[in-house]
Amino acid sequence: MARPEGGLREGWDKIYRTGDRARLLDDGSFVFLGRINGDTQVKLRGFRIELGEITSAIIKASEGVITDAVSIVRGTTDQMLVSFVVFERSVKEQLGQGTASIAYLRNLVQNLPLPIYMRPAIAIPLDRLPMTARGKLDTEALAAYELSEDVEEEEEEQLTETEEKLKNVWKAALPGNGLGIQIRKTSDFFSVGGNSLLLIRLRAAIGNAFGVGISLADLFHASTLESLAGRIDCRSPNSHQTQKIDWKAEMTLDATLPIAKTVRHLMPTPSEQPITVILTGSTGFLGREIVRHLIGHPLIARVHCVAVRQGRSLPASDKLVVHNGDLSARFLGLSEADAQDVFSTASAIIHNGAEVSHMKTYQTLRSTNVESTRQLIELALRTANDMGAPVPSFHFISSAGVGGLAIAPEFPEMSVVPYPPAAEEPNGYIAAKYVSECLLESASRRLGLPVTIHRPSNISGPGVQDRDIVHSIWRWSERMRAAPDLVAAGATGAFDFVGVNTCAAGIVAIP
Repeated sequence: MARPEGGLREGWDKIYRTGDRARLLDDGSFVFLGRINGDTQVKLRGFRIELGEITSAIIKASEGVITDAVSIVRGTTDQMLVSFVVFERSVKEQLGQGTASIAYLRNLVQNLPLPIYMRPAIAIPLDRLPMTARGKLDTEALAAYELSEDVEEEEEEQLTETEEKLKNVWKAALPGNGLGIQIRKTSDFFSVGGNSLLLIRLRAAIGNAFGVGISLADLFHASTLESLAGRIDCRSPNSHQTQKIDWKAEMTLDATLPIAKTVRHLMPTPSEQPITVILTGSTGFLGREIVRHLIGHPLIARVHCVAVRQGRSLPASDKLVVHNGDLSARFLGLSEADAQDVFSTASAIIHNGAEVSHMKTYQTLRSTNVESTRQLIELALRTANDMGAPVPSFHFISSAGVGGLAIAPEFPEMSVVPYPPAAEEPNGYIAAKYVSECLLESASRRLGLPVTIHRPSNISGPGVQDRDIVHSIWRWSERMRAAPDLVAAGATGAFDFVGVNTCAAGIVAIP
């Protein structure tokens, strides 16, 4: 509350309404009596959490797919966040009650624009939220709702022996023995109900199950099932070596790829016919702005949005054609016939899609962030060769972060190939961008693929998420009206921001 009565005399210009009930004693101390009725704030693992904020984030992130939701705390000793959601009717019919809805909710929860400690361990679909006879939400019914065992997925994920064994160790350490929680290769221990206290229990359980010692620092760093299993394998009696990445092998293209004969460009001259563009990553922060610029351009007739995950929405436009799929899937989820139709008519490819995570390993991100680039290169060149069509120009959205590989104060328009990441434990996201750039440079130099690489810095604008440290500092500095003294902490340089509109306009405008 700004300008509290009497506060200015004490030097206050703001107070925070905590929602707590307390009694002031004669000695000046307070006795805590609980929370104000109707309040949804809870304290979990040392964090104050607004349950209503989680619910709002779920509904907003679903973009109309979920119409109602509620979040509660389950358990007594080992507590965890559980959300219950109601799908929009037509979406419910499309997804069904089985694997598709579970997969959608898992992906939604893992990507909520919230701190990890605020993300639910599990989201459960219901036909409707239970109500009492008085028309209020029946929280007792939700608290008693039985969490079912894991739902089998359509495609059984292949886990290594270590991953399968570790999965069971995780379940034993998680609240409620992980009942009802899907654990996959890429599952993060903290996003499925784990916390720092449970991490200590997990460390002991790993020692008992595998006979190896894992430091707490390693557990925090390798918090996904796949990366932690990799750490365990490296410390087993049969393997004492950390796996090194052969960057030269990673950036090698298929030797059978054809050479481009003729090429197209992103923007035609006014006398030419309107063109077709292929876009990945169309539902992300930058992707939505790129879509807006593309559909508003008079010389663009059609935009094929490929690898769009189920439930993601896009603006209504006659120019848009949405293809559901996934960046890690063969042909990005297109059928072979559809892939040939789409790529044979395209004048340009804008590859903006990627899984953004600075915590996951390169090996984890490789299938999504690198293999998608490799597939797009092959589809562009092979389809043009087979159909006798010009090769589309290729625009890759990289990151200014690759400039840090050169360890120099500036990184102008130059090749990143001479500056490979560390062979052991590199930043997975930046390493994936590096390999993609190298693949595209090779395709351009050897095969004639017209390539433009864009390296945006911190993209800002209305609706930007603040899950990275830079935007978190910005957001909380605005809220607190104070900024951290980073210079005193030894930091140098400046934050480099670019507006999302400026970035998207630059991508669409370059031929």
